[in-house]
Amino acid sequence: MSLSHRISKATLFFVAAGLIPACSGSTNPNQTSQAPVFGGVASAAPLAGSPGDVVLSWTPALDFSGTGVTYNVFYAIGALPGNSGTETFQFSTTSGTGVTVTGLTSSDPYIFHVEAQDGTGASDGNGVEVAATAP
Repeated sequence: MSLSHRISKATLFFVAAGLIPACSGSTNPNQTSQAPVFGGVASAAPLAGSPGDVVLSWTPALDFSGTGVTYNVFYAIGALPGNSGTETFQFSTTSGTGVTVTGLTSSDPYIFHVEAQDGTGASDGNGVEVAATAP
């Protein structure tokens, strides 16, 4: 089996499995309207020795648009469970693995939610929330 035949079969598999998008008729073959694939915020932890600071971390999103990913960070005072959907948009970052949220009120519990958005405006829309208490 030739190398090009093996590559074609592998590409077909990834398209069929939904791991990469099929051609969408776009003039740029690297751009699609598929939203980024993002698992959401993985953890939130108080930053020791920094009152009011919490470190958020995540695994980078998979960007199908070729336009880059921005991470929109939402948070609110509250504790899980029962506060789902009450977070408000706070800021955006292009950091692919996390960010430190500063200026929080010490000793207050916070809920954090992060969404990935590509340059076309498509957002992953995940519902992952994590909680942490600001030091």
